[in-house]
Amino acid sequence: MKKWTTLILYSGIFTVLLRNFLVYYIGAITPGYHPFFNFISELSAEGTPHATLMNTGSLILLGIVLILTAKALNQSIQGPGSWLPMGYLAIAGAGFILIGLFPCPPGCLPELDTTQMTIHLLAAFVATFSMSTSALAYGLWSFKGYRSHMRMASLVLGSIGILAFIGLWGSVIFWEMGMNAPLLPVKGLIQRINVAAGDLWVILACASALKSSNTSLKPSLN
Repeated sequence: MKKWTTLILYSGIFTVLLRNFLVYYIGAITPGYHPFFNFISELSAEGTPHATLMNTGSLILLGIVLILTAKALNQSIQGPGSWLPMGYLAIAGAGFILIGLFPCPPGCLPELDTTQMTIHLLAAFVATFSMSTSALAYGLWSFKGYRSHMRMASLVLGSIGILAFIGLWGSVIFWEMGMNAPLLPVKGLIQRINVAAGDLWVILACASALKSSNTSLKPSLN
């Protein structure tokens, strides 16, 4: 494995951990904010005290590194068709960049009819869907015989992420249509389940690629 590939894979792990640290730390010091009841985007909304830090360190940086990580993982796997799950990961990265460039207006209310809010919502939709789909697609792709030790983790985390995605965005859509949305009061919790599943998968995928590289470099005992 090339040095830059190794560096990017380590960067992928570090950046995901950094994003989670910023989200939970800034959430903890923000008055009135509760991780179960508030969107993550509310921490980076326009006018909030830590918007710049959240949008650059938690979103734009993450997006850039995810795009590079997708390329590094694809090169480390070197299997036919691996571009599909890694393509979803790169799309997720692009989505996170747009979320950071177009933060939601104060309050982050989905019904706000502004161009910026529309771009923010679409970017969030694409990023969260693509992140979970990347894990699920990786698990299905592994049935070809590549990285089968990551199959179960990818399928489980991808499925959890997709279910949380459906619960979150389904609730938002139902609410917009004036229908009952029982999960909306705990939107923050549902969003975090979706995000955590994708983040954990990225960490495991990078760690797996690094471990496989280190194993292949060890001298044979035969």
